[in-house]
Amino acid sequence: MRSTALAGPLALAACLSGCYMTMARVSPQLQGRLLDHGQPVSGAQLFVTQGERPGQCGDTPRDALVFLGGAFELPETRQPEWVYPNPRYAAWTLCISYQGHTYVGYGMAKLDYPPPQLSLRCDLSTPLQHQTEHVADVYGLCTKI
Repeated sequence: MRSTALAGPLALAACLSGCYMTMARVSPQLQGRLLDHGQPVSGAQLFVTQGERPGQCGDTPRDALVFLGGAFELPETRQPEWVYPNPRYAAWTLCISYQGHTYVGYGMAKLDYPPPQLSLRCDLSTPLQHQTEHVADVYGLCTKI
């Protein structure tokens, strides 16, 4: 009980140094084309996960968005967050579920907020060795366009 009583004053003291509440972007607006061997893919489910490490999708949620004709667009996601004067670590992953397989489309982890928008080209036939790391903080089979 004592630690709960101290939590409020400690949070207030920490915030006197410049923190505030905001609706922080945790994943960008994503748009692009989904292909398989260069042909548009229909019926794939796309969803975004958030967490400590990119590149992990887990089970496909019920609210995953289904796209036809290869074109997709997912809205950015935001959540309430305290902003401190320190850098912020963000990690998110675009996941693609198609014909019983789940693919890591694009994941990012870095000290900063995600960009407002990303345009991607995703080909499910991308060889495995090209699906891992584009650079130190970006993962998946999609490439930025």
